[in-house]
Amino acid sequence: MIKLRSVSCIFFLLICCACIMQDEKPSFFEGQTMGTTYHIKLIPQLNGPKELQTHEGIKAVLDKVNKQMSTYIEDSELSKFNRLKKGETMKPSAEAYGVIMRAIDIGRDTNGAFDVTVGPLVNLWGFGAQGNKRTIPPSLEEIMEVKKNVGIDYIEIDFVNEVVGKRHENIYVDLAAIAKGYGVDAVATYLSENGFSNFMVEIGGEVRVSGFKDIENKKRWLVAIEKPFVDKRESGRLLPVTDISIATSGDYRNFFEYDKVRYSHIIDPRTGYPVKNNLTSVTVLASDCVDADAYATALSVMGEANGLDFANEKKLKVIFYVRVLDSTGKESHKEIMSKEMEKYLEQL
Repeated sequence: MIKLRSVSCIFFLLICCACIMQDEKPSFFEGQTMGTTYHIKLIPQLNGPKELQTHEGIKAVLDKVNKQMSTYIEDSELSKFNRLKKGETMKPSAEAYGVIMRAIDIGRDTNGAFDVTVGPLVNLWGFGAQGNKRTIPPSLEEIMEVKKNVGIDYIEIDFVNEVVGKRHENIYVDLAAIAKGYGVDAVATYLSENGFSNFMVEIGGEVRVSGFKDIENKKRWLVAIEKPFVDKRESGRLLPVTDISIATSGDYRNFFEYDKVRYSHIIDPRTGYPVKNNLTSVTVLASDCVDADAYATALSVMGEANGLDFANEKKLKVIFYVRVLDSTGKESHKEIMSKEMEKYLEQL
């Protein structure tokens, strides 16, 4: 399975009893995948055999994604790629190739703020699956040595034959920052192809909604963004949405402190160090969850000012939560939105 390096900011999926009391009753599916959980709602409710058949189809989609893109399954396509020697190549499935290509495109679009080869640095800092938890930062020498193995340009692509290889012996690709989003999209595609148009798909906090939770009354799905508190969970802005994907990246669940400095699990691939900015969470809305997932990570790396400029330039729908300290050192948060997000909210 594709396990996550950290727990993502969790969306409060406000499809509670109070919300659906007068709405159509949904079919509800849940389970575990990619080292996290999934929750799916379909409107209208299916009968017993059809409901079971649909859930089996969903699980098959998620199992396929894991077998393609997990670093925890030894014979997954991604694991096979990571074992390649310099100069060796392989032809991945169309799906895996597509995700790798999209990851590279977004990496270049963000000038390296998003980089699926950052895994060795994440491990070095103690936040990865192959790294031990740390209480003291690694040395500059250690960081620079590991950083030699990081860079999307080390992934060799044969665009004609859709074949991939390595230009560097120790390159290691981890799709954890984009695969959840792809998994959400894959399930949404499966549902659409099987005649469903009103559903909500959530995997580890990444969400895609289609249609309505109440078809007759045109009631949209309700999703609330979690406020970025370290010691408690509290829902923030409520979004009534339809036909869109939502993903969040945040630094407030997984970090360690040393000498009064907080070191986040979000690593800047360009420096080799955890990000040093006041962003606590970034939420991106996009047509496809694969893009929302990746851009949320990239914007977290960029920081408040650069991230907002980038979001406005690329016309991305983004909500930033920024950490603010008062004179006593008490932490609070302010909300900042991109121009496209402001326009989107005006239309809701």
